[in-house]
Amino acid sequence: MRRITIASLLALAAVPASAGDPPKSKSLGDGYELVVDNSSLNVLHGKQRARLAPALELKKVTVDKPSKKVTATVEDYSCAMTATYTWTFSELDARMENTAAYALHRKKDYKGSSAGFAKAVAADPAWKIAAINLASAQQLLGDKDAAIKTLTPWMTNEPIATYVSITTDPELSPLLDRPEVKALRAAKAGDAKLTKDEVGGYVAIQPDKKLIAVARSEASWGACAFGTDLEIYDLASVKLVATTPIIRFDETADCDENGGSILARAKKPIAKRVAALQTMLRDLGFKTTKTELGSDVKSADDGGKTSSNIKNAKLGVVVQGDIARVFRKNDELGSGKVLEHLHRAVFVSALDAVVVWSGRPGAEGCEGTDPTLVTVIPVKQPAAAATPAKK
Repeated sequence: MRRITIASLLALAAVPASAGDPPKSKSLGDGYELVVDNSSLNVLHGKQRARLAPALELKKVTVDKPSKKVTATVEDYSCAMTATYTWTFSELDARMENTAAYALHRKKDYKGSSAGFAKAVAADPAWKIAAINLASAQQLLGDKDAAIKTLTPWMTNEPIATYVSITTDPELSPLLDRPEVKALRAAKAGDAKLTKDEVGGYVAIQPDKKLIAVARSEASWGACAFGTDLEIYDLASVKLVATTPIIRFDETADCDENGGSILARAKKPIAKRVAALQTMLRDLGFKTTKTELGSDVKSADDGGKTSSNIKNAKLGVVVQGDIARVFRKNDELGSGKVLEHLHRAVFVSALDAVVVWSGRPGAEGCEGTDPTLVTVIPVKQPAAAATPAKK
């Protein structure tokens, strides 16, 4: 079951707004309405309702009737100041159907939730959450054939992410014995190692598909709780293709005598999760690989540049602003978007790639953590110099 946060389903109280208050609602026509409530932007249509995004106020809403698209700019609560979203009316319908179906699903009315999730899938076939939820309901009804049929487009187009979803979702994991799901595994199992803290050797690779698995942790200087995720990147597209928690924030202690430690109640679930994720990586063919860790990060006197040297590979990694650049002497061999401060750089020789961990301070009072990011940078060899023509 893939859940999105559900806003209150109670009717909004009618509170008179003063002339200076920002707008809290906007009619979209045809009975649709956007409403800001409980720090969320919600869509309403008749008795249906769904949460769309975090928001404190509406800044601008436009409706393009020919394309049936809604564009909303909101002030959110993550200190990004504003964020802009676009949905079609059909996509809004899908989110409302999913919200109503999820309410039935929580009551274990799987027949009712299955019908609702099916409407959501029909309204927005490109929205994976609705498909995952429909397959969950179908599997719980004992119809594995239907669940597989629902997941087939995703197993075809997003095989790694879908296998991760099936493995980590208790409502989908009974499908692991299906031949269609087994077909997503590698022909030869890997030997990747995973602990609660990191992937063994910093990264694991799937050499045939040029995938890189890493662990990314996030915390805050102002708190002691933390979270760690397993992330899988595609080297060809340098995009994140799958992610799943290793340690959840609510499984760690906040600032007390055990600050920063894993809660006693969470130790066994985390150990079980780590074992399952290691098996998943091996099923997908992820292997341990030779890596080289860069030197301790150096900061420029003005704090605007951070760098690390990867000695044996003769590479230097320099982060300035939101760009990391990889150099060999004066040749730039690759670059990628990062956060403002370099935390660690690792060279993966088997794939000619540098993996960079970066972060920045969180905005106090606005962000609960200091954001972190993993960036995969393919290392390209410099073009060979032209041979001078003989006289």
